[in-house]
Amino acid sequence: KPELVVGNTNTSDISLFLNTSSVGSIAFDPKLDFSTGSGRKTVVLAELNDDSKLDIAVPSSNSATLSVFLNTSSIGTLSLANRSDYSVGANPFSLAAGDINGDSKPELVTGNLTDNTVSILSRHQNTSLTVSISDQGHSGSGGPLTDNDTIPLVTD
Repeated sequence: KPELVVGNTNTSDISLFLNTSSVGSIAFDPKLDFSTGSGRKTVVLAELNDDSKLDIAVPSSNSATLSVFLNTSSIGTLSLANRSDYSVGANPFSLAAGDINGDSKPELVTGNLTDNTVSILSRHQNTSLTVSISDQGHSGSGGPLTDNDTIPLVTD
């Protein structure tokens, strides 16, 4: 059953809700809050450390950071490792995850509104991310547009 993750714009956190639903009845445990930077939040779930669990990435528009929370949950218990913050361009407004470089591991891409840049965080080993910034656009998404198994980056 999928859990619920909410990026809270007016507070400096995200909220997680454990799904306790049964057939015909939707229910969640009380929320668990995890501190982030401040500002608008877009939440992306992606497998970032090869443990078969979806991890959480969330940019914080007021602090020019991308926070990554590795999922340390077990069956019936939600938990996250302490967040790791990465510097990105000014006012990260959007976030996407996809395998841009063909290494079968997702990169994280922020579209940065204020300085019209795109930040790409690439995993080189389990949880190691590096930052490179180009100077085009402020909103991004990735998906295969051709049949060559590469994922192009589209910005506006």
